[in-house]
Amino acid sequence: MLTHIEALELVKPTSKFVHVMIVSDLMKKLAQQLSQNHVEWELVGLLHDLDYDEVQNNVAIHGRLAADKLRDQLPPHCLHAILVHDSRLGFKATSWLDKALRAIDSFTIIMEESGTGPNKLTPELFKITLDHISGKQPWHKQNLSLIEDLGMSFDAFLNFCIDSLKLRK
Repeated sequence: MLTHIEALELVKPTSKFVHVMIVSDLMKKLAQQLSQNHVEWELVGLLHDLDYDEVQNNVAIHGRLAADKLRDQLPPHCLHAILVHDSRLGFKATSWLDKALRAIDSFTIIMEESGTGPNKLTPELFKITLDHISGKQPWHKQNLSLIEDLGMSFDAFLNFCIDSLKLRK
């Protein structure tokens, strides 16, 4: 399996580096809270947009290319999460890992769209930004609702993510 340092080297030159660092950190913390494999969840968060710069205008292959590139370096369930993380491809998120990645990825995108840093983000501001974006990108609300399948309410998830970001080094 790919090490964290090897994964960092793969994503460091990409335009999504800051985004994947946030997703990775939140995935690790959520895995720890849910007693899941935090090493795998952190790697999946780090690598889920590995192909973004190559496919940014072709969402039909986003996730597929990354999963293909990482085929021999991650377990199949991790590759599946990367493959299905963009709901626009039509794949169903089935595992906790799949669902957590979709929810955290959407959370991070909405946070970035809010233009507010993690230290000033509030659940209220997040919800306003989500409502604004949902007209053009309705899948974010669907992705965020998946967190309930992990036994967490939407508000608890928002507070968890916001509090976790405030504690980031």
